[in-house]
Amino acid sequence: MRVGILGSSDVAKSVAHGFLYEGHEVMPGSREPGKVASWVRESGKGASSGTFSETAAFAATPNLDSMISAATFNVILRGRE
Repeated sequence: MRVGILGSSDVAKSVAHGFLYEGHEVMPGSREPGKVASWVRESGKGASSGTFSETAAFAATPNLDSMISAATFNVILRGRE
């Protein structure tokens, strides 16, 4: 599953780590992607980061499974056809 997370707070990184632990691809989005660069390096395979726009593009693929707003904990799910 591919997961886009809007936010780069400790909460966002904790949520992202949980999805990575389960084997999913995760991209936290931030106004300043460098804020999560060390997290990406430490997290390894499946972890990436980008701007909000890049995270939206990552999530706007046919394989979109979920997008999370770490600020409000809203989860938007779209089923696969």
